[in-house]
Amino acid sequence: AITAELAGVGKDEVNVDVSSRTVTIEAKSDKKTFNWDKTFNFELDPDSTKATMVNGILDMSIEKKEKTSSKKIKIE
Repeated sequence: AITAELAGVGKDEVNVDVSSRTVTIEAKSDKKTFNWDKTFNFELDPDSTKATMVNGILDMSIEKKEKTSSKKIKIE
């Protein structure tokens, strides 16, 4: 989970980008500019991302991507 205090910024002024290992939060209003970027040492599942913003507090939840297991392939 990621929480960011963005008082004075509306949710329409916030951009969130989630890739397989990186989360970027950018917010810009007349009064405030906020940039946050973090690279993780494990894979994230961007499709699992949920974000809410209430009273200037951005809450995000992102799940780790399930580890892929190897599969033995039969040669035909």
